[in-house]
Amino acid sequence: MASIRENKTKAGTSFTVLYDYEDSNGRRKQKSAGTFLSRREAEGVQLEIDLSKNRSTFIEPNDITVRELFDRWLPIRAKTKRWEASTYSSALNMVEKHILPRIGKKKVQGVNAIHIEALFADLEITRRSGPQTKNVKASDLPFLSSSTISSIYTLLHCAFEAAVKWKLIRESPVQMEKPVRVSPEAKFWTQDQIYSALERIEDPLLHLCVHMSLACTLREGEVSGLRTDRVNLDSGTITVDATMQRVPRKAFDLLPQKEIYVIYPQFAGQSDSVLLLKSPKTKGSNRTNLCTEQLQQEIAERMVAISRNKGVYGDDYRDFGLLICQEDGTPAEPNLVGKWFRLWQRRSGGELPYLKYHELRHSSATLLYDLCRNAKSVQGVTGHASAKMVLDVYGHRHQQQQISLTRQLEATLYSSQSAHKPPDDSYIDVLLDAMKKDPLMQQRVLSALLARSAT
Repeated sequence: MASIRENKTKAGTSFTVLYDYEDSNGRRKQKSAGTFLSRREAEGVQLEIDLSKNRSTFIEPNDITVRELFDRWLPIRAKTKRWEASTYSSALNMVEKHILPRIGKKKVQGVNAIHIEALFADLEITRRSGPQTKNVKASDLPFLSSSTISSIYTLLHCAFEAAVKWKLIRESPVQMEKPVRVSPEAKFWTQDQIYSALERIEDPLLHLCVHMSLACTLREGEVSGLRTDRVNLDSGTITVDATMQRVPRKAFDLLPQKEIYVIYPQFAGQSDSVLLLKSPKTKGSNRTNLCTEQLQQEIAERMVAISRNKGVYGDDYRDFGLLICQEDGTPAEPNLVGKWFRLWQRRSGGELPYLKYHELRHSSATLLYDLCRNAKSVQGVTGHASAKMVLDVYGHRHQQQQISLTRQLEATLYSSQSAHKPPDDSYIDVLLDAMKKDPLMQQRVLSALLARSAT
């Protein structure tokens, strides 16, 4: 319980409220709740402390810093929310790069709303950094994206809410509204640009990677992790049931082991991370995709090349059963595939719009959506968690279709004012309805479109 100590000095009498608490080491200590000029005011504070202790709402003082809070909270959050290793790595990077340098040394009980708002005001004028910003003038670097700032807010909000729950603080200092996340429009290649890319990529391995991502909407991790025993050339299908990732060792230690299929051996300079093959991003990512005839032929040629490499390297061949690998069988991990694609784009002289490797998947899904205008059918090919996600990402194409339909409506409604009647294109609706009901037909149409690149 709290007590009052009377202090008599030449200046007069004052009253100090004292209370006992237990520090983090279990030792009993005493702390002042303040000194007051009147006993009545001191008694009011004493009563408030005693009531809060009786109700178990009293917050005992502690020296826990923001860094220590995140050290405790982040691994717990990752486990309870079953984060992907990539999600944990991203969160860890944002904490270490943007939060801890600014408020990491502050005591949790000393952080207030002003500190939080000042942090976000600083983030708004912070420019990006990382491997992809090398050789770029500081003044030309883009600012942090709204998505990154919004994610940092979520981390801070959840961490301080946990601090309240753990009775480290009475209330969270994160009182400001969440910054608005502005989703950038997905970039993609048009149909003609896809043809051009497939015609111009000369490296056989990169061509196969790009071709699979465009024809089967594969992510880079799914491309790198595709095993030869998941390819059925007789039925013309590939089964996507694994993804390759390189994860920091901190994140690896948190991953459920049952989700990991293969842990690849360490190579030079990679002791701080682990390359592994694991279950896909979501259950919906497990899927079997039909290959176009051109892709089937290219995969068959790749199988022959692998057999040839095994003969050349003999016992030195690293056989992990991967379709996409280096000549000696060493895994071609996702970052490497992305690097090959970036270098090819630089050498091509910018004749095609620059894309990140993942945006090949956007290009493929956009083309499929244009073909069938059915998000559920596209979802079956792409492995998105829901059809709504397909619409959210590729719905911009729907707006263009609406514009086209509006123009047709204008021509129909006001035909009496026009000298030309719009052509009858009802057969298009019949064809689209048939494609919506038959995913195999969608694949065949895509095969026919891609075949144009060879003519």
